[in-house]
Amino acid sequence: MLKGDLIEVYKLMRKIDSVDIAFYLELGNKSIRGHRFKVRRKRFNRIFWATFSQRVVGIQNELPEEVVVAENISTFKRHLQRYMDRIYLEGYGSNASRCA
Repeated sequence: MLKGDLIEVYKLMRKIDSVDIAFYLELGNKSIRGHRFKVRRKRFNRIFWATFSQRVVGIQNELPEEVVVAENISTFKRHLQRYMDRIYLEGYGSNASRCA
């Protein structure tokens, strides 16, 4: 489920989907360390809308730059899968369970 959410974040940030990313997430501060595609949770009154942002923000911000700067969706999916496989093989239980 989270893999699909991360793919959706990629599409939102690249404006592949017609939905405005600002509806779900706030772009991170440019001075934050790491990649330029960091996001922050947006607060909602309805729990339904908050769940997407709650699920994706932490892992999106942890993704390595080579994943998030992919030039197209196919490359992003391939790099994301490699990253998720590496986390699973390294035994990071908390991260691996979030990527399932």
